[in-house]
Amino acid sequence: MSSNNSPPPEAIGRAETEAWKEGLFAGLTAGLASGVIGAKFMKLGRYQIVISTVVSSALSGYYFTQAFKETNMKQLQAEFEKQQAEKLQDMKRAGELSTGPM
Repeated sequence: MSSNNSPPPEAIGRAETEAWKEGLFAGLTAGLASGVIGAKFMKLGRYQIVISTVVSSALSGYYFTQAFKETNMKQLQAEFEKQQAEKLQDMKRAGELSTGPM
């Protein structure tokens, strides 16, 4: 067992990729909603709608990606620590069983 207290790089990469995908989807959804609200309810002009849609998509996507990444990393770290604790318990049990009285 290594003394490293962080998850493997492959798991970190997967968590970051998933956060990026979810953030992208959230940004596109926010942009679509912004465009609809700007056009239907606020009666914005064509260029104002485009600008608000692009800005809303970019900002929402960025902030959602950061939030998803932070959440995924905390969840990954918690799962990793739980696995490490289980391995340690198994090692202790195996040690207790093998060193018992004969």
